[in-house]
Amino acid sequence: MKIFGAKQIRDIDEFTIKNMPIESIELMENASRVFYNWFIDKINYNKSKLITVFCGKGNNGGDGLAVARMLHDGGYRVIVYVLEGPGTSSLDFRSNLYNFQQLDQSRLHTISEDKALALEVSDYIIDAILGSGLDRTVTGFYEKVITQINYSSARVFSIDIPSGLFADSTTGGTSIHAHEILSFQFPKLAFMFPENYESVSNWETLPIGLLTSKIDNTTTRNFYIDRSLIKGIIKQRYKFDHKGVYGHAGLIVGSIGMMGAAILSSLATMRSGVGLLSLQIPSAGVNIMQTAVPEAMISHLDNSECISTITLTEGIDAYGIGPGLGKNEATRVTLEKFLTTCEQPIVLDADALNLIASRKTMLELIPEGAILTPHIKEFERLFGSTGNDFDRHRLQKVVSDKYKIYIALKGAHTCITSPKGESYFNSTGNNGMATAGSGDVLTGIITSLLAQGYAAREASILGVYVHGLAGDLAAAQLGPSGMIASDVVKKLPLAFKGLNDE
Repeated sequence: MKIFGAKQIRDIDEFTIKNMPIESIELMENASRVFYNWFIDKINYNKSKLITVFCGKGNNGGDGLAVARMLHDGGYRVIVYVLEGPGTSSLDFRSNLYNFQQLDQSRLHTISEDKALALEVSDYIIDAILGSGLDRTVTGFYEKVITQINYSSARVFSIDIPSGLFADSTTGGTSIHAHEILSFQFPKLAFMFPENYESVSNWETLPIGLLTSKIDNTTTRNFYIDRSLIKGIIKQRYKFDHKGVYGHAGLIVGSIGMMGAAILSSLATMRSGVGLLSLQIPSAGVNIMQTAVPEAMISHLDNSECISTITLTEGIDAYGIGPGLGKNEATRVTLEKFLTTCEQPIVLDADALNLIASRKTMLELIPEGAILTPHIKEFERLFGSTGNDFDRHRLQKVVSDKYKIYIALKGAHTCITSPKGESYFNSTGNNGMATAGSGDVLTGIITSLLAQGYAAREASILGVYVHGLAGDLAAAQLGPSGMIASDVVKKLPLAFKGLNDE
């Protein structure tokens, strides 16, 4: 699914109006009907509750007035407040204001800077104050109203985007803390970042009738990973295939006291469909690994408690390095040599990233096309900190381009950036995956996919999606609080099965 900027969405709206053809007021009616149906389903058709709709004077407010009219016609208790702020009202707002006025003037109120706002105790609030075109931080009257809504006990629903939130950049100001959002047709970039979570805890998208031809022909570099994208990536397995068809993965993992990370990444590699797995581990972990992962071969044993030598094994199709590796200087030296000599696709994670961060000149040695899977702190150690999530996202794209690498920055919407400037935000996963070893599992999945012949872009996208999907399956069975990383590994076969069965 494409993620468009606010201006692009306006252009798609205008193109639809011009070329369907359809009047702008009809398109607003379509969108409002979609929101109305979604909203009444959310509140379980309860007509005894009071619904308060707050409307600005732009098209977002026009949506709110149309929804209020539909609620009134449906027999719901509804009150409308129109904010008399600065600026002129839109034509479609005025049309929907007139239509609502014909129904029941007593349910319509205007509020302005010089009027104290005394809200009735409402069960639900619909926020239609400011839309996705907002480009400056709210202050004064609007800020006071938004703050009062946030302190109310009502459940808040936002039309398209929470008022006060910028669609494409950080706000640093006050915005509606929405419990639920229906974003028309597309998600907003702002929904992807943790700094906006207070305003964007739950959101959905539904189509409103925009022309698909225009959507298809409008380019973007930001995407939301959905099922349709995954179905275009995942490969089928055939009757006469054998283990050689599915690749030979190599993992360079483990150190004394951290062989658990090596086990998790190894099991995830095998559970993600690879034909063969060879391990390079310290001798201190040999008994542990051969017991925990009997399917794996050990191609190289280091005679110490950490990896101090690496052997490039013939026949390996892709390498993963980092889980449980430790931060020993001898390991850093051999990693540096590995980066200069390895010609296979590689995944760099965990301590491999920390070792590179300890000697920044090693960044220049990372082979083009490599996949890095840092969490936020590891990313900052490598590339520096930023003032907000949007700036970090921009930096992530810059360094992906500079070093010609793929970066999967782990989080609630893990973001993959490519050397071509693309960003892919993940749609699967849950907070039960915020547990030790979860990243090691991801390393194993992506390494397995690379070994099976997936290109780096496809391996990153599919790997991140399946990792989250397995986590969702685990959470559905166990709940998020008690989940551990091995639960995610156990659900990988079901995650792949679900995708392959579609």
